[in-house]
Amino acid sequence: METLETLPSIIESMAAIAAGKAWRVGPSSIGTRDNPYGVGPTPNPRNGRVCMAELDPRQRGLFAAAWSVGYLSAFAASGAEALILGTPTGPRGAIYRRLTDPQPWFDDVEPPRVYPLYHVIAAAAAASGCDIQAVTSNAPRRLAGFGWRAGKTTRLILANLTPDNVHVRLAGGPLSGATYRLLDDTAFATASAEPNWADHPGKPLNVKGTALGPYAVAFVKLGAP
Repeated sequence: METLETLPSIIESMAAIAAGKAWRVGPSSIGTRDNPYGVGPTPNPRNGRVCMAELDPRQRGLFAAAWSVGYLSAFAASGAEALILGTPTGPRGAIYRRLTDPQPWFDDVEPPRVYPLYHVIAAAAAASGCDIQAVTSNAPRRLAGFGWRAGKTTRLILANLTPDNVHVRLAGGPLSGATYRLLDDTAFATASAEPNWADHPGKPLNVKGTALGPYAVAFVKLGAP
């Protein structure tokens, strides 16, 4: 998660280097494509949190979903023409497929199977071309988010960037009728089995706020459907 803190400086440098030209970001993921210090990515058959590994277990967990929200939050208003997060499948993917190395749990359950970050990417892709809605966090190292306007509806995606519970309370807009879907450890199995999980009706958002568990992601809808 600390890598997210470097993005504002990277964005500033890229804008200066591009000098008014269009620029794109990615493909970005937790796993690495290349190893600048060796002949290739570090082998990781035991699914450890290994530096410079292509296959990183966090890519398949809530961690990558939350990290991707932080990434999208940093680049949402950066001026980038496009942002690519990883690959469709494989070690840096969002959709499960069997690999040579084991992928615990995913190798043993029935399809269809998607990683939590799939739902973040799907929502962001659907927002392409929409007006960006500014989202500001008063604790940016703990909570990140981005948003957009789609017709009369405002949609937000918020993520807890920490291993602890974080209490979230929205301010600065009408919350009447707001709903949300929460992607956390209790929803992990269901969300992995349903590619359209985030499209299901949400539950009412408490105006006093709600708690996001470790690396949980909230998909919030404000306004008319």
